[in-house]
Amino acid sequence: MLGVLVNAAAILVGSLLGILVKKIINDKIKTVISQAIGLSVLCVGITDIIKVESLLALVLSFAFGGLIGSLIGIGKRLDGFGDFLKNKISPNSDSPIGEAFITTSLIFCVGGMVVYGSINAGLGNNETLFIKSIMDGFTSLVLATTLGWGVMLSAIPIIIIQGLFALFASALLPIATPEFINQISAIGGAMVFAIGINLLGIKKINVADLLPSIFGAFLIFIL
Repeated sequence: MLGVLVNAAAILVGSLLGILVKKIINDKIKTVISQAIGLSVLCVGITDIIKVESLLALVLSFAFGGLIGSLIGIGKRLDGFGDFLKNKISPNSDSPIGEAFITTSLIFCVGGMVVYGSINAGLGNNETLFIKSIMDGFTSLVLATTLGWGVMLSAIPIIIIQGLFALFASALLPIATPEFINQISAIGGAMVFAIGINLLGIKKINVADLLPSIFGAFLIFIL
């Protein structure tokens, strides 16, 4: 749970700093921060991808995982769920705190790094969540300059959601081989790389629909 708690703390600290320095954070600074984060995410993805044990298992995981994700419509359902929560909590934008909470929770709690980073942490490697903590810290700083202290509340679902994934993975640690962990890292790294592409505005990749690939890796690699 160390990586999960550090991630939550980074959001709290970043939000607080954003509130304190909101008068000096202009659009140019926000752009530079976003580009720096996107470039860093690409590098993180590459370092994990090269750990791949079986390219065939990676391809099969993404092929079947992406197919399942698109048939279910994970990305579309998550967007719809976000709109539903926003309408329930802040239908007329009368509740900036509620809007800030929902908006930032969806940003921080949905994506490949959430699932992959938490599973990796449960398997004994907190590095991905530490990197995500830096990203979320800077992102919360930028968002807090406009959304206010409601951004801090997103630390709560971070602990719950990522904590559950980490605890699930930790239960598998006794039977997890180094090859299995490397394969999971490679598949997660590919999704992280896709997130970096999205952040830099190079191409829009629906990473949410690829999330089943992580769980498909468990079955395919074991077989």
